[in-house]
Amino acid sequence: MAGVVWPSLALAAVKLSTPRQKPAGRDILAAQEGKIMFNIRPALLFCAASALLAGCKTNEEMMARYEEENLALRGELTMKDDAISSLEGQLMNCESMSADLEEQLASASFTPGEDGLDPFGGLAGVTTEYEAGGVVTANVEGDFLFSSGRSTLKTSAKSSLNGVADQLKGEFAGQTIRIVGHTDTDPIKKSGHKSNHHLGFERAYAVMKYLVSRGVPESSIEVCSYGPNDPKSSKSTSRRVEISVVTD
Repeated sequence: MAGVVWPSLALAAVKLSTPRQKPAGRDILAAQEGKIMFNIRPALLFCAASALLAGCKTNEEMMARYEEENLALRGELTMKDDAISSLEGQLMNCESMSADLEEQLASASFTPGEDGLDPFGGLAGVTTEYEAGGVVTANVEGDFLFSSGRSTLKTSAKSSLNGVADQLKGEFAGQTIRIVGHTDTDPIKKSGHKSNHHLGFERAYAVMKYLVSRGVPESSIEVCSYGPNDPKSSKSTSRRVEISVVTD
């Protein structure tokens, strides 16, 4: 029995002695691709992470720059708001000062004859008026100076005109003098004057000639007439001759 070889055992021996076959080409390629993919994936993940980190860093820098610019703009806005507030405060101060000055000016309005400051105080038929621009006016009643519709001075008026002339030659020497004739609104009917404008001028001219006769320089005097165009509250007060001195 020792020389007999069983078929099954022979077959097993054949299988065991048969050398191992090499993998097919497709299997080798697949294996290599798997290795390559295994090596690429970590690299891709690293690149993605690097890009993400770089992007985050860029965003942080942009946010920091925007925040810095925002702070600078806020600072400029605050400065402008402060400047506006300062200007508003100055404007309020100016308005307050203006109101105070107006109040002081109103309270300091001149009363003729007070403390002897009225240059034409005490003259019959004459009142003193002060106007803006340094104008001082001796307002002489028309009925005190002239008879109705006439332009010839009354003798009784000359005493007051003498006092006016003394002030014009003294305190107001060298100043410009403006003499203006005024009338009421009643039309001229009986007198020889063509109109109230003519009558107003003739009366102002008569006053001017008298003041010149008292030593007031004629070259410093201007004469004009408003006629009925600047009436007062009544006819009697509308009839007047204003002798104004321009002090400024």
